[in-house]
Amino acid sequence: VLNNFKNLYRLRLLNLSYNNFTEINSGSFSNLINLEELQLKNNYFTRLKSDSFINLFNLRMLDLSNNLIEFIDIKCFWNNSNLEVLKLGNNKIKYLDELLFSKLYKLNTINLTGNQLVSLNKHLLNLNQLKNVYISNNPLRYLKYIG
Repeated sequence: VLNNFKNLYRLRLLNLSYNNFTEINSGSFSNLINLEELQLKNNYFTRLKSDSFINLFNLRMLDLSNNLIEFIDIKCFWNNSNLEVLKLGNNKIKYLDELLFSKLYKLNTINLTGNQLVSLNKHLLNLNQLKNVYISNNPLRYLKYIG
């Protein structure tokens, strides 16, 4: 079903929330080159692969809240350098690689509320534009120097 959007080049907003999707196939959104907002909250995704959001260079807001995400590939967001808002709240994320957000130069808001994070690495949130960080309701034990 996700591949049905391949010819919608002018699409700027796509809301696929509250469905029963379990995975994002390679290149599902790759032709949506003008997409600015993608809402995928309240589905059943468990992992995000390196090519989940490939070619979404204009993406500014991505909402993956309220899924079952446990794993995010280190290169998952490396094609999304214009992303400003990333919502990953209420998933099952236990670990985030320190380079996961390193290409998100314009990221100003990130929501990691309600996951299973035990620690945050100092490099993870080392982004110049970051203004809002939501990390409540995690079993955090320690923060490795952030700033």
